[in-house]
Amino acid sequence: MNRFVVALFAAASLVACGSNSTPAASSCAVPEPCGGSLIGTWKYTSTCTTGVPLTSVQCSGAESTYLSAETDGSITFQKDGTAHQTGSESWKQHATYPSTCISGTCADAQMSLTTKYTNAAAVCTSDTSGCSCDVTLARSVDDSDTYSITGDKVSITNALGLVTMFDYCVSGSTVTFVNGDVVTTAVSN
Repeated sequence: MNRFVVALFAAASLVACGSNSTPAASSCAVPEPCGGSLIGTWKYTSTCTTGVPLTSVQCSGAESTYLSAETDGSITFQKDGTAHQTGSESWKQHATYPSTCISGTCADAQMSLTTKYTNAAAVCTSDTSGCSCDVTLARSVDDSDTYSITGDKVSITNALGLVTMFDYCVSGSTVTFVNGDVVTTAVSN
């Protein structure tokens, strides 16, 4: 899996009874990992980031701001160590690039963003200092994976053998997964 739990299981990347939009980092609390039983089906209710944008900006004077995440779906953990998740996610952010960061035009910057990030849509326009870009990363997921738990960490291994590890905490009927800068919450179904 990848950024989906994290944008859940998120790739990054692992979310909800319907679609949810999550505001920027100021409301994204990172709980302490505490473990607990994951067996059963969990419906994603929210995903947020602690402020590190998904689109890395690697040029002096460039800035990138996380705007929101919309997630929908669920994950089921079986006793046999398998997990199945379905759903979709969309991450939105805004980036500005000074003219010194761009080789070519804003259209070239737009093309570069959509080429660099799978399932990305970008709109870049010229402004007085360079380019202003709005970027959306979106994907659907229907994955069957395996998982293992060690203490308060769950490791998800996808069909390609890639492993993503999450800190997690089950509290009553709610579970929170943390992978790097992404926090995803789900409720038991």
